[in-house]
Amino acid sequence: MRHYEAYGEFVALREITISTFVRSGESKLHEVVKLRRNEMNLQESSSTFRNDHVFTERWVHDFLLLRDTLFPASPWLFPSKTGEFCDASRVPYRISSLFCQAGIQNVPCAPESLSPDQWLKLTTEVRFYFQRQRYQVALAVAFLSCDALRPGELASLKKYNIDIDQFWICLPRPKKGRPEYMPLPAFLIEPLSRYISHLKLDDRLFINLQGTPWTRKDIYRVVKAHAAELGINDVVPRRVRATVGRLLRKNGATLDQTREFLRHVELRTTELHYAPDNIEERQQIFQEYHPLSSKNISRKVS
Repeated sequence: MRHYEAYGEFVALREITISTFVRSGESKLHEVVKLRRNEMNLQESSSTFRNDHVFTERWVHDFLLLRDTLFPASPWLFPSKTGEFCDASRVPYRISSLFCQAGIQNVPCAPESLSPDQWLKLTTEVRFYFQRQRYQVALAVAFLSCDALRPGELASLKKYNIDIDQFWICLPRPKKGRPEYMPLPAFLIEPLSRYISHLKLDDRLFINLQGTPWTRKDIYRVVKAHAAELGINDVVPRRVRATVGRLLRKNGATLDQTREFLRHVELRTTELHYAPDNIEERQQIFQEYHPLSSKNISRKVS
């Protein structure tokens, strides 16, 4: 994720988390913004404030992870762009701005003034608006890695292409000209269900910050950037697809089974480009059985 995208998400999560503190009754707004990072303990599924108040809200956990990534040196729990504690008087304005950017107008801006319905919108619709880029990058990488989708297929997916109950994806633009279905792995069901719950039936799964659908170029950019964040260079969707094919073969799938999974018309395509014979296996055969291998020559010498 690019820095400006991450910072936009950080600001949204910061204001929502500040509001969570204020609405919990722990402290007043001017006290909350001056809390220090060491007063909050981050656990796997919850966050503890001053060793007694436990926050289980997912956004608090997400905020702390992002805050520690962007501002590791700041002593403040809710740092500003410069690393200092943020201005309490600006919090209501920023909350109002979050609603406006998410397309929701005429909302009270003070955290304690929000109605239950408005608070729900802030922690669901507004939060999703600002976290969507991160969510969809994770989903896109998962689809490419699990189902070896082509970039064009991935970019064209809409909500109605996903059937959570049947555990499959109906590909929108198959090369063969007829509907094709790919399985959804079990570990994707819960996060994918939460993600598409925010979408209308005809909405694209993947859009950019301007609201326009991702293109093939966007898929390449996102995959390459995500891999770079993990310290892996020169990763593109085509290589991910090829890796899936090779792993299928390595784990025992026949060439024809690999062709079927990758949805190639010709077996030759699979053989030449995506699932070549395993060089490691040939090396093992050579060392074990060839009379001129170092292993067998050493046997003769001894």
